[in-house]
Amino acid sequence: MPEKQSEEKLAELKAVDRPNTFVFTGHVYPERYQWTIQPPYEVILLHHDDASSLLKISLTMSQVIVTVHTNSAEDMLEMKNRVTRAVRNLADSVGFCYSSGPRCRDNFLHYAR
Repeated sequence: MPEKQSEEKLAELKAVDRPNTFVFTGHVYPERYQWTIQPPYEVILLHHDDASSLLKISLTMSQVIVTVHTNSAEDMLEMKNRVTRAVRNLADSVGFCYSSGPRCRDNFLHYAR
């Protein structure tokens, strides 16, 4: 039952109209590791002012592209800070799993899909 409620809540959050779009780019160090996550990682951030943002994070060969669709009135610098935190959390998780060995890495890749 709780799983069905979460799926309904997720569908409801994805259906929200988010008219503002931002695109941010960057890279993950060390670039020589060529980190890649496919398909792109999606996350919905809920803001304190009842706004929300849908982030689509693409990590290919250690190059990051984040597309943000939001209904928030925040400026670009505040949105950049939110995106930086989200990408840092993802990169830290990827780095930890890859350094912990194949079992953790395989589990991470399974749940990231």
